[in-house]
Amino acid sequence: MNEIEKNKMAYDIANKELDKASKMFEERQIKTNNNSVKFSEKLSLSSIGIISLSMTFVGYLINENKQIFSSSLICCDYHFPIYVFLYFGWICLMVVSILGLFIRHFSNKYLYFNSLRYYLESDKKATKKKIPYLETYPNIHDINGKNKEEMINSEKEVLKNREDLLSLPKMKKESFFLKLQNISMQIIIVLFIAGMISVLVFIILSVDSLIKFE
Repeated sequence: MNEIEKNKMAYDIANKELDKASKMFEERQIKTNNNSVKFSEKLSLSSIGIISLSMTFVGYLINENKQIFSSSLICCDYHFPIYVFLYFGWICLMVVSILGLFIRHFSNKYLYFNSLRYYLESDKKATKKKIPYLETYPNIHDINGKNKEEMINSEKEVLKNREDLLSLPKMKKESFFLKLQNISMQIIIVLFIAGMISVLVFIILSVDSLIKFE
């Protein structure tokens, strides 16, 4: 295998990696976006549903006996009005509903910069392989009439362009949006659980107080 064939093989391999990067960009974007959207929608709808049901329950309690809201939970000589649990749960669930809407945005931004970086790096690698491949030919022309030197210079410009793009500050946003997405997801899970427990505690205490008043 001569030098030309070796460079041609290296160039073909680099092109295959570039195609693979393009396909990965599309597949990962669709899959991750769908998962993020479904997850955020489920949590948002669940949070809104819990708030709506708890408001219905509060309306029922008001009709039955307003004094129930004056009941307190005594813990370590401290009195905690039961409505505190309700308000706390509502706040947590509202934050989940709002934050869940932004998860899709964070995910889309991360996927964009992640796939863009991967594509640029693959294109840069393919261009580096293409330049020595072109240099091995004595005299060639492309379909646009460019000679060997013009083709090599054009590829060098492409290479420099890819390096410049990869060095831009905005390319660092990939890690930023990934961290933002992960932190938001953790906050959503914690607040959703806390909100559910808090509303559940309010319901249990309210039912207990309603029984006592009767």
